[in-house]
Amino acid sequence: MQTTMQSISRSFSTPADPAGRGIRLTSYTEAQGAPVARVEPSQARMVLLVLLSDRLTVRCGGAAVHFDCPGAFVVPAGSGAVHTRHPGNLSCIEASLPPWAFVPILGDPGPRPGDIVKAEDLIGADADRLLKLAGTGAATPARLALVADFLFRTSRRADWAPRWQIRFAWSRLVRSGGTTPVSTLAACVGWSERYLATQFHGTTGLLPKTAARLLRFDRAYRQVTRTSRPLATIAAACGFADQAHMTREFVHHAGRAPGAVRQARLDGLPGVAAR
Repeated sequence: MQTTMQSISRSFSTPADPAGRGIRLTSYTEAQGAPVARVEPSQARMVLLVLLSDRLTVRCGGAAVHFDCPGAFVVPAGSGAVHTRHPGNLSCIEASLPPWAFVPILGDPGPRPGDIVKAEDLIGADADRLLKLAGTGAATPARLALVADFLFRTSRRADWAPRWQIRFAWSRLVRSGGTTPVSTLAACVGWSERYLATQFHGTTGLLPKTAARLLRFDRAYRQVTRTSRPLATIAAACGFADQAHMTREFVHHAGRAPGAVRQARLDGLPGVAAR
């Protein structure tokens, strides 16, 4: 269960992104008097987390994976509810990437949803460099700048870029909160639905319908945690068939029903704020 908050801080940085990869960097520091366990929501974006202090246990579906400082790992988009636990002190940097940005940054199509992968298994010796850079700066902005430099300027596939049709489809889904039909996306880019699905999956690891489902949940999650709107109203506004449909999605993606999520007020805690 979540312990009483003693000290937590977060700082955001928006570094230059000349490649337009849509990466968000966030730094978290937390100090509490007892172990902390959380259930964090599934995301439509891929997360690269660099652990800078203490240790962290992560599980989403399969066996728990333990990380000691320093360490880095990736949680793919659409992994479902993510369970984390740490001893009470946590310092980390999180890079949140749109699914199509994974290849140019980490040089691989990416792990499957639900697989927690150590950075060293994806980028080899470059993982050590990333950890050294992340732990160098005394101030948070300095650390973020170093990580940004690693991600943007030492890209493993600098010459790779997703087709404009994939980026368009993703952007349209993001703007609509996952409510744009796949048929509309296909018509906009001049592809058949099947071809769009094949190309989208090959680039992001997600089918367009799966990405839409994640983005609908993400939109509803933010409204549940940041507003007092009735749950039935949120369900209708976010494109769910009814409140029961939204509840099923919350149980799968957040590990609990919308009412329980609202009561817990998890938004703003490590691993949840950078959405």
